[in-house]
Amino acid sequence: MATVDGRVDFDAAVDRLSDAVARGRPPDLVIVAASSYDGRRVDCASVLLSLAAAAAPHTRFLLDDAWCAIHTFAPQTRGPGPSAGVAALRAHGLGNPVLIVHSAHKTMVAMRQAAYLHLSVGNEPDLAARVSQSVFVHHTTSPSWPILASLDLARELAVRRGAQTVGRALDRAADLRRRIDAETSFHTVALDPGEHYEADPLRVHIAPPIGLDAEQCRRGLWNDTGVHLSRVAAGRLVAATTIGVGEAAVDALVDGLQRAGRGARGRTGPAPTTFTSAAAFVVAYPPGVPIATPFDQESTVREVGAPAGAEVFEIDPF
Repeated sequence: MATVDGRVDFDAAVDRLSDAVARGRPPDLVIVAASSYDGRRVDCASVLLSLAAAAAPHTRFLLDDAWCAIHTFAPQTRGPGPSAGVAALRAHGLGNPVLIVHSAHKTMVAMRQAAYLHLSVGNEPDLAARVSQSVFVHHTTSPSWPILASLDLARELAVRRGAQTVGRALDRAADLRRRIDAETSFHTVALDPGEHYEADPLRVHIAPPIGLDAEQCRRGLWNDTGVHLSRVAAGRLVAATTIGVGEAAVDALVDGLQRAGRGARGRTGPAPTTFTSAAAFVVAYPPGVPIATPFDQESTVREVGAPAGAEVFEIDPF
């Protein structure tokens, strides 16, 4: 699909689908990224309804909602999510099958690499059986039982306390915005998500003072204070206030921004991270799995110190 400033042009996508149907070549599958790390959430009800109305009845839709699994469990945040899109389709008599993917470990209390796949089979009643069979063909017949158990526990926690934990996270985000604006030389910026999108209130966008570079500040926060922010978007730092963020994390970020504002002017950039021993696990993200362990040779650790396109963290195993 065509994009404009990093956002999908869904109006153009509807035209493209209509043209494909008119030519007798409708797609079997349409994939939509329903959420992004920087806080853009697709208004799934209106978008999915428009896409399905233009598509063929057999066209399936896969909604990748990786960053917003916990949002489904709270009334304050579930509105634009995929479940609303499925409800809109069915209310209008459209039977297109819908698959929804959530990365549970990103926002819920689940182990890394844990994910949910939800199905609304619509007019394809054998879809569930086919998807189940494809797991054995394309994935593994030896699943990780701890990961599966963590998915069950994460869902149970979300069902029982989802609204409470999301509400607390929303309060943390509001407190973080207030403190950054009042106590640091940085300031928060409201995200303009664009047409067909809504802003995720759990993402806080932080603009640096004039003269400071956001990426430089992000690296300085980690190197100087141990505070890690994963992303910079549109020249702003992005802080994710998940359900696991507590007061100590807010205090640490505010303190780090205060120090960054005082000391980053004139900085030429942090020195690259180096590893002088192999007495630690070395983890590259993505994908977030160890690429060196305490049992590897020191030369191996030095070689993986700066891989292209990944952040590297040294984790003390003791």
